Amino acid sequence: MIRFIAVFALILLGFAPPPQAAEINDDGAQHLQSMFSDIISYQKNVSQLTRGRQYIYQGDVSVEPAEDYYAITLPHISILYPAGRRVEIGMISINAIPHKEDKKWKMTVAMPTPISVFNKAGETLTQIDIGSQLSAGIWHEDMGHFVKLDARYHDISIENMESGYQTTIPKMEVIYDLTEDENGKWSGPANFSLENIDVNGGDNGTKVSIDKIRTEIELNNYDPVAMQDYRGKLLALSKTSDEANNESQGHKASGIYGVALDLFGKASAGFKMQYNLSGFDMTRPGDEEEESTEKIHIGKAVVGLGINGFLEDNLTIDLRLGYDDLKLSLEQEDTMAELFPTSNNFDIQIDNIPYKQISTLGRNSLSGVMEQMAGISFMLKVPAILSQAGTTIILDDNHFGNHIYKVGVSGKIRADISALNSATADIQMAVEGLEALKAKISGKTEHPDIETAQDFERLAAQLQILQLMAKQEKSEAGKVLHILNFEMNPQGQMLVNGQDIKLLFDPKAGERAKPQPDPPEPEPESTQPDPPANEEDKE
Repeated sequence: MIRFIAVFALILLGFAPPPQAAEINDDGAQHLQSMFSDIISYQKNVSQLTRGRQYIYQGDVSVEPAEDYYAITLPHISILYPAGRRVEIGMISINAIPHKEDKKWKMTVAMPTPISVFNKAGETLTQIDIGSQLSAGIWHEDMGHFVKLDARYHDISIENMESGYQTTIPKMEVIYDLTEDENGKWSGPANFSLENIDVNGGDNGTKVSIDKIRTEIELNNYDPVAMQDYRGKLLALSKTSDEANNESQGHKASGIYGVALDLFGKASAGFKMQYNLSGFDMTRPGDEEEESTEKIHIGKAVVGLGINGFLEDNLTIDLRLGYDDLKLSLEQEDTMAELFPTSNNFDIQIDNIPYKQISTLGRNSLSGVMEQMAGISFMLKVPAILSQAGTTIILDDNHFGNHIYKVGVSGKIRADISALNSATADIQMAVEGLEALKAKISGKTEHPDIETAQDFERLAAQLQILQLMAKQEKSEAGKVLHILNFEMNPQGQMLVNGQDIKLLFDPKAGERAKPQPDPPEPEPESTQPDPPANEEDKE
């Protein structure tokens, strides 16, 4: 399903016609014909670089001046994949009128329906139907894309003819709202959402329903001039692709890699991207031996990536992964799945990354040594660059757990070329409910499956060692916390509360682990005078 949605989302360009009139003439028609022909030519040539999917256009771009708009018909579009699978999109019809601002166009686009997918033998594999479409947007020539967009599609269906697999999407939206500043840079959101998705797995009986999938992208100072330069370089590479076929893979990779690095270093100050999922439910029938049904529920989930600082050559990367309200109902309840976290939040920030130095090193490594040595050369030099820049990984508000336990993690990892492991680290883990977790696992060590029972025994032993090594504190809510301070020092030692981390993996470590003493209680102040220090004082 995701593959077809991705292709579909890339080609949907439907927009409602604007009501105002504008000057329509042959010069405008010629300009539009040239603009769309260049876009198609670029896409055809660049697709040859990957040897993956290939765009096929049958016919020419047609532009006809009407009374108050230009009627544009694109060639018949197909996408051909290496294994012979073919996506037939068809002919896209566009209406366009000039915007009051230069290089902008108000457009409408009618997508063909259905869009079909065929196998190598020409048999229909999948069919995509659009019930209705209504949208409005503004195309900018320098961007080569829409900068304003409000596109809405309803009653989309995706059906596989062989397996009976079917997906229905009652509502899809694509919303852009980019704004240009005085320097010609663009910033703003570009969002994509699907609602009330229903998936019927056909022959395998799997069913999936999703309340909403939403992708949020925030551009920061995007430079269309840099993108045009990138397209020109990529086009030049595509024109020499036949000659490059006889060259080493490393040389070709170096060319594409260099062009991409130039784009990232110049095209934008940065971006944020986040994928949100809510109301996910999946059911799958049990096999022939098990009559029970497997169920998975996720209340909400998020995956995020933010990168900023390209123009200052000092990157900050933010990564996020989290979910809440995970419920598993599996065929075998008495397994590790019962201990799986029902909620999770993973946030990591990486500061002070010298982008230009690392990208230049990567380019030189690919072009300056044998292909098989490129990765080794790169990895040997990166730690020194990161250490000099003061690169730091920060863990903040990370936690996971369920109704039995909760684990919080925070700390820092610092690049340090003088350290034995090229880095030092200080990370604290606070475990709530360790006793309850131990009791739960101990109750599973008599599992009828011997291998499963052994897994529980090993886990119980490791938790016992952790408890011995941990310091105890109390949370604000008065609950017992077992505190574990993990340290990787410059000498390369990896310690947990001052003890070697290898103890966790030693079956006899429980005998040697040193229990952490509780903090001493303060002694009460004495009201009696101090005793004499010696016999002379007695006299």
